[in-house]
Amino acid sequence: MAVLLAALAVPAPAQAAPGGRPYVRGGETVPVYDYADAVRESVWVQTPDDADEDGMIGKSWDGSIANGVAATGVEGLETIVPISAISSWYDYMRYRGTLRATGYPSYLQSVVSDRIGECAAVTESLATDSEDDTADYNAFWRARDYRPAASRVHASVFVVHGVNDLNVTTRQFAEWWDELAERGVPRKIWLHRTGHVDPFDVRREAWVDTLHQWFDRWLQGLHNGIERAPRATVETAPGVFTDARDWPLPGTRPVAVRLGAGVASYTDASLSEEEAVADPGAQVPGRLALRYGPLTSPLRLSGSPSVRLRVRVDRPTTQLTARLVDYGTESRVEYDRGEGVRTLSTESCWGASTPADDACYFDVAERMATTDHAVLTRGWQDAAHHVSLRFATPLRPDRWYAITVPVNAYDVTVAAGHTLGLVLTQSDPEFTEAPNTGATVEVDLARSTLVLPVTGPATLKPTKGAPRTTNGLTAEVRPQRLLPLR
Repeated sequence: MAVLLAALAVPAPAQAAPGGRPYVRGGETVPVYDYADAVRESVWVQTPDDADEDGMIGKSWDGSIANGVAATGVEGLETIVPISAISSWYDYMRYRGTLRATGYPSYLQSVVSDRIGECAAVTESLATDSEDDTADYNAFWRARDYRPAASRVHASVFVVHGVNDLNVTTRQFAEWWDELAERGVPRKIWLHRTGHVDPFDVRREAWVDTLHQWFDRWLQGLHNGIERAPRATVETAPGVFTDARDWPLPGTRPVAVRLGAGVASYTDASLSEEEAVADPGAQVPGRLALRYGPLTSPLRLSGSPSVRLRVRVDRPTTQLTARLVDYGTESRVEYDRGEGVRTLSTESCWGASTPADDACYFDVAERMATTDHAVLTRGWQDAAHHVSLRFATPLRPDRWYAITVPVNAYDVTVAAGHTLGLVLTQSDPEFTEAPNTGATVEVDLARSTLVLPVTGPATLKPTKGAPRTTNGLTAEVRPQRLLPLR
């Protein structure tokens, strides 16, 4: 077996770039690799014989840099391993025309950069060019969107992401993965059930072995067969990992389900997540809680759902929020506490220790809780951005509109006997800064559909059955919403 290659952290642009450029840039207009010489001096992951085959690996911010560099098509970059990484900075700091947080670009720069003063001009651009007042997708964001440049990617890509990552949401890996697949990029994917977590803290032994094989293949040219192994590994139940030929699972198809009959309406009430999803049969102002079930057979979802709404709104805009909820008792990964993991008192060692580097690490286990319901995934859409994210189209109160709310990608099996819920609300104070406009939204249920990426059988009909709830996975009182960090 070949020697495991050394992995060195890639300097963030603020530390590496000539002049201290503090923010990731890339895509079609501004190359992220304009600091290449400075980065290359520190050697990301390189073959022992100092050949030109380089790789990049990193979590969150560092993984996002790997995506950005690969999107330039730079020569010599043979592979990247983006873990919980960003592929579109707009989709990270905006949710379909809605602000995630005011001043977020400048805030994040202050977290990752120690050269704020030296980069005053760029700092100013982060505050002005990002257009908090409109939340539009403009040239600033286009320069920080790697997906349109997927055709330039020559490196193989090993994607790792938690399906319950509320920091870097699953849209980030799913749309990047689809773009890479369309262009035939050699790729592999691991999905786990925790949040913003490194795979070393989820499935340590298998991760080290798989990563070793991946680097052996793409950096040392060893034909060990990893590219012929199943492309996807998905945690299908807590602690249970299943291999599949691809992701979304082969055979997945979109299944459209009507929301019901007649017209229903709801007025914005700025509900918390638990207020929105608890007791779906109760009349709660500010929400529509639609149910499908109890399911007669397990329902496997693999991919990106969406909700296609026909609505009439009495304000020029409002935020439309959709949540998919699993109503049924089972033991679940408690992803809203410690990202779904807990540190144990035992240790395991990987490699040889030195006086300066202890090779032993505390073991980590998934944090579990038994609950009777859990939010699976979420989606947001500013109604006035339904035509384009590049500009707003104010709504007229006398008109019906077709508006799609994309929902973040997910992979789960909803058990037989459980009820699948679709909960519609408006402003979402736990996840966005959209104001409560006081809007009333009318929904033509018969002409609105929930579109699910389904593998296997699917018998879904709207039902009036309403399971009562007592303990939800995200039911605890949360502190004031904090900005996600790297």
